[in-house]
Amino acid sequence: MDLLHRITSTRSRFKRLGVFAGLVALPLVSFLQAAPNAQRIVSVNGPITEILYSLGVGDSIVGTDTTSVFPPAAANTRKVGYQRSLSAEGVLSLKPSLILGTEDAGPPPVIEQIRSAGVSVSILREVHSVDGVADKIEKVGAIVGRDARAKELVALFKTRMDSLQASIGKSALKRKPRILFVYGRGPGSVFIAGRETAVDSLIGLAGGENVMKSFTGFKPLTAEAIAGANPDMILTPLRSSESFGGNAGLLGLPGISLTRAGRESRIFRMEDSLLLALGIRLPEAVETLHRELKRIPQ
Repeated sequence: MDLLHRITSTRSRFKRLGVFAGLVALPLVSFLQAAPNAQRIVSVNGPITEILYSLGVGDSIVGTDTTSVFPPAAANTRKVGYQRSLSAEGVLSLKPSLILGTEDAGPPPVIEQIRSAGVSVSILREVHSVDGVADKIEKVGAIVGRDARAKELVALFKTRMDSLQASIGKSALKRKPRILFVYGRGPGSVFIAGRETAVDSLIGLAGGENVMKSFTGFKPLTAEAIAGANPDMILTPLRSSESFGGNAGLLGLPGISLTRAGRESRIFRMEDSLLLALGIRLPEAVETLHRELKRIPQ
């Protein structure tokens, strides 16, 4: 029996008894407003935002951080700044009931200030793997009361990833193409990615090899850092490439012209939110990158 029918039946029984309690006399809208989906969610992580929309709770999102640009509806939400440099006042001004983010959310005093204001804050651990993404989907689903839908999404996600990995394993690549990831916001602030990063995992899943395995995280790009690396291809986010002045600007960065990728001008640009964090669109990212790797002469 649905909610409307139960409420109507209850009213009818009270009327027949000659009793019409104040609770029953409340307008129907009062009952509907008490539904679980009446949360006010602020998501401060792009992949989490994508998961929330996939779970069907996009209408409950009242704000997001600047990494939340997909789906298009997310780009039109109120922005609370970059996930690592949040303002408690900006977040609290949206009157949220729930904040969702990863360990990148901060700074820590701001997160504690938001908690102290009585807002529920859920911080998820970031694990750069297929299982890590699946776990994140399930955890977000549980937090917002969409467990069943989350399990459906995980099943679809894993099925597609298994199919992709089988296909990549049978591809015609004779060796793993060597990839250098370059990220920045202009020539004066340029970084390369090492182990234990989302892009390192993506490169591996797509059938490539990250040439920067001597360090973890990110480090500044210098000619010395890429000496001897000799990548086959340079991978970069689309907005980074634009900030460098396109491919010509990227090729002019220290040491790049000395690599095979630089000499052959082999640069591949991917949409930032697809490339920089592992999320529910990981299969699309893997497929896109693998397709490009197959174009590299063996």
